[in-house]
Amino acid sequence: MDGRIYIAIDLNNAETKIMLLIIIKTAAKAVSKVSFKRELIAAYNDMLDVKTSLGYIRHNYMSHILPFIDFCSDNYPNASEITKEMLDQWLMSRSFNTDNTRRIAIINIRHYTRYLKAIGKNTYIPSSEYNVKVRRYRPYIFTESEISLLFTSIDSLTNRKDYEASHPEIILPVVFRMELCCGMRPSEPLNLKVEDVNLKTGDVFIRKSKRGKSRHIVMSEDMKQLCVVYYQFANEVYWSFVHNDNIAVIATCNSGYSVRANIQTVVNA
Repeated sequence: MDGRIYIAIDLNNAETKIMLLIIIKTAAKAVSKVSFKRELIAAYNDMLDVKTSLGYIRHNYMSHILPFIDFCSDNYPNASEITKEMLDQWLMSRSFNTDNTRRIAIINIRHYTRYLKAIGKNTYIPSSEYNVKVRRYRPYIFTESEISLLFTSIDSLTNRKDYEASHPEIILPVVFRMELCCGMRPSEPLNLKVEDVNLKTGDVFIRKSKRGKSRHIVMSEDMKQLCVVYYQFANEVYWSFVHNDNIAVIATCNSGYSVRANIQTVVNA
């Protein structure tokens, strides 16, 4: 015996024939569903590889496309291509927190379906009728007195017991000035390594920020001198701004409040 189980089926029995047909159709649907989903996911992973090679951030395409693929394969198991009906039904089933979230979802699916089309697959690509108009905000321009008040408030921070080990009153004056005076994005100063800041030339190397691009900026002389004072008192750590456990975000300094006095001297100079 080969270990397999054999069942005798009477094909002359009508009920047996019906049950057999049901089993065959169910199995066929399962195979079709797996095949359709596998094909969509394979194309999705290939698209991510292409996007990453072009400098785009992989994570930006992971929030909406996979749920859309799951929806299509679960609700249209016999399908062989993405249709307008699938997109419409998926959008109706989703609850988007904001119009901007919906807009990003449409953009991501459009990128994905365009990729499917480019590799020879039949698919529906969301047309302009799905575009979401997002209200553009009007930027507020600070006056010189408002900017001065902002920095005064930052420089006047006092330490809190729950942040004693991190000394934000020492770190934030430097971090905010790097953001606002050097044109850095909010996360960029926090991702700086000690080796990225050249205190002699004022050059700052920003690693793989937006779309994975790196760039150099040059600090002003005042900003450079502020960093010179800061780095004199910061611990010898891998990151420029870290927690006391060496996790990048806010730095620990050796000399406590005396450092703030030295930084304040440079700020007010």
